[in-house]
Amino acid sequence: MLSEADVAARLPAWCALSELFVDTEFDDAARDRMADALRATGLPVATLDRILRDEVAPVFHANVFAGNWTGWTDDEVRRLVTAHLARQDGAVARLARPLRPLLHRVRMAGFEDDWNAVKARLAVPG
Repeated sequence: MLSEADVAARLPAWCALSELFVDTEFDDAARDRMADALRATGLPVATLDRILRDEVAPVFHANVFAGNWTGWTDDEVRRLVTAHLARQDGAVARLARPLRPLLHRVRMAGFEDDWNAVKARLAVPG
């Protein structure tokens, strides 16, 4: 489980990355806003990739079926992601670990292009 300091450091990234999964059009302005927010975290792109893969996408990817059009508050994101992370020590999660790469590809199937566009913006100083 993450410490409170780790949660506080990751929360801005969690909130920004959760926007990939809001059921609205993800246009260039949204990509720019996300890149700016992620750049402000100071986290390297490789870390952001891991956070998206292991902490955010597992929680929010199903929203494409539920249809949240407004996003989540910071408190909701924190609660949902930390609850997900707390479950990762359970037996089912341990058994599913070998499937994580496949699950990530499935979760990101409709979002990979947008994420790659954001990462390209991160490579260019804001």
